[in-house]
Amino acid sequence: MIQNYTFWLFLGLMVPTYWVLPLHYRSGFLAIVSALYLSQVDPLSVALLAGLSVIVYLVAPLRPKKIDLYFPAIVI
Repeated sequence: MIQNYTFWLFLGLMVPTYWVLPLHYRSGFLAIVSALYLSQVDPLSVALLAGLSVIVYLVAPLRPKKIDLYFPAIVI
């Protein structure tokens, strides 16, 4: 991966761009740029991760607000 010239070109362009951006936009920029690069390297993994993220995002509001179950600790 790091022996490829596109990695170094991408890194050389994105690192200065990251530091020039305002602090508010940096984490989103890093997430988007990382996903774009990884989609070039391994698109299946990025698709699976994005799909899992969407599922968790959609299912999270369905969880109960308060769980009344207490799991006792196992004492040996």
